[in-house]
Amino acid sequence: MASRLYFWGLEARDLEANREALEGEVRRIDPLLSDEQSAEWRKLLNNADPELFERITGFWQSVDPTPLSSYNERLIEHWERIAYAEAHYPKSRKEFLKTGDRGAIYIRYGRPNRIHKGLLQFNSSMARAWISEIVVRATNSPNAASSLSPLIEYKIRQMKDFYTAPRYEIWIYDHPKSETENLIYIFGTNAQTGEMMGLLDSAEDMIPRGAFSMYDRGETATRQVNPNPVIDNIRPGVIYQLMYYDQLATVDHYFGERFERIRSQVVTQGAPSVGSGKSIAYQHRNEMEKMQRSAPEEQSTYEQGMVDIPLKVYQYRLLDNANKPYLATIMQSRPQKAFRIDFFANYPQASTASADNSLNMNSVDQNRLDNYTLVHGLRLYNQEWDLLTQGRFDPAIVTGADKPSVSVFNVPHVGEQVIQVFAAELHNYDDESSYGYGASPFPNYLRGTGEVQKRQPAERLNTSFASLEMGDLVIGYEKREPISENDLFPFTMAHEQKIPLNEALVVHIEVYHLEAGNDGIADLQVSYEINPVGKILGWTKKREEEFRLTLNLQTDQSVYRENLEIKTQSLDAGRYELTVMATDTNSGQKIERNIRFDVGDGEE
Repeated sequence: MASRLYFWGLEARDLEANREALEGEVRRIDPLLSDEQSAEWRKLLNNADPELFERITGFWQSVDPTPLSSYNERLIEHWERIAYAEAHYPKSRKEFLKTGDRGAIYIRYGRPNRIHKGLLQFNSSMARAWISEIVVRATNSPNAASSLSPLIEYKIRQMKDFYTAPRYEIWIYDHPKSETENLIYIFGTNAQTGEMMGLLDSAEDMIPRGAFSMYDRGETATRQVNPNPVIDNIRPGVIYQLMYYDQLATVDHYFGERFERIRSQVVTQGAPSVGSGKSIAYQHRNEMEKMQRSAPEEQSTYEQGMVDIPLKVYQYRLLDNANKPYLATIMQSRPQKAFRIDFFANYPQASTASADNSLNMNSVDQNRLDNYTLVHGLRLYNQEWDLLTQGRFDPAIVTGADKPSVSVFNVPHVGEQVIQVFAAELHNYDDESSYGYGASPFPNYLRGTGEVQKRQPAERLNTSFASLEMGDLVIGYEKREPISENDLFPFTMAHEQKIPLNEALVVHIEVYHLEAGNDGIADLQVSYEINPVGKILGWTKKREEEFRLTLNLQTDQSVYRENLEIKTQSLDAGRYELTVMATDTNSGQKIERNIRFDVGDGEE
């Protein structure tokens, strides 16, 4: 009901009458948006452009993990996060989003995998050791530190003036985008502003800028005691960098790596320049910004716990028997992982596995298998995200070898203004079973999801009977008998344009708007040729002629459809281009299409 009311409210389209409410909603969604999206939405708001309603609707539709239902779990999760953030990370009650920096990050990503809190300490002993090592290495004299001890002690006393006892809180999200790099946010006491627990650009924000100054407060005094250029060049800031990153090294390898870098640049090499600390701080801020910018705009904790069903969608432009453009759409999902995880978890006594880690289906009670349903669904939306049409198939669940479950949709081809949402869901309707990932807004029967969103191709096929037209070429191999008269592609389709060695190429051809002669028969000439893309060893003129052929055909229809088998078993591994040319003998019109394919590694 909440989801339906939310989207019902967005149907108003009257921005001026709802400006305050809409402005509040934009601010609440803002943590999930990219900088470009945020600027664009605010521009639409300022210009009172009703397109903003469509953008908000489209955003939530795009992140809905279960697009086949009217229930939007990601939207519910967003509201939950806002409520939690406003209760635990409050800022100003005058703002629409009543939360500080930590709350904004929480709304964006949810609870971190790890949170570390603490107080950064000033350690005189460590400072003394690092300065002494710098002096020894810079002067190449083991006794230099002893002779310059008064200067070192004076330097340490001056450094203490910059200590602000900063508190920190570090949030770590485990590799949200890569398998190696974590996403890190540092909140703490900003030495420049005094703000507590604000978002910091780097750990250096907890060090006063004066500590990196070219002319620190102790320089004149140290020169009066005993001038020494090495100690003069050691700014307090660089020692604080060593100290703070050393203390944070156990929090995450990110801080440990930077501590080692600072130590190498400042201590090991000796004689740091006056600007070393500033340069290092600048580099750290850039690296932190790059890490955070490369992270996803948002992520769902609930969706992370749901097993992903890999889903691929392939579309081919054709005309139907009524001469209307449509997209022959093939959906391929691989639910094996989601099925195995759920089956092993709920029926351990019946879950013996074979050598390839698939279930031994001979030992499985058929009643348990009947509890499972795989759903392939499609929804079409217009630019305003109004639902145009939808469809659903329940294909067989392939549980053995890693082959896809397949559904075929004939989708009306309207154009690129249509948004297509394809989804796969695995259901288990056994009331005694459970989804083992804790509480979530997902229905209990849902055990895996997959989704693909794509706009339709912009260019549609020509429907004018005055113009000869040809559909997209569809290629494959292993031709078989059609299952029914609606089985357009009775062969193994090669959606990735890969044909195995020693296989005959099969190409599906459709030619439209053929002109009948005086005898009511349409005369058609179809030619094809295959040529290598680039150089292929042994390709000669004779071989070129081997893969050229012209067929003279007749039909009493205005459409010609055929699955043509081309003997390509002798082709060597490599990349080739197939060109198919059609000539209407009666009208004299010609048309051709091309497609490239690889011979070598086939696809299933």
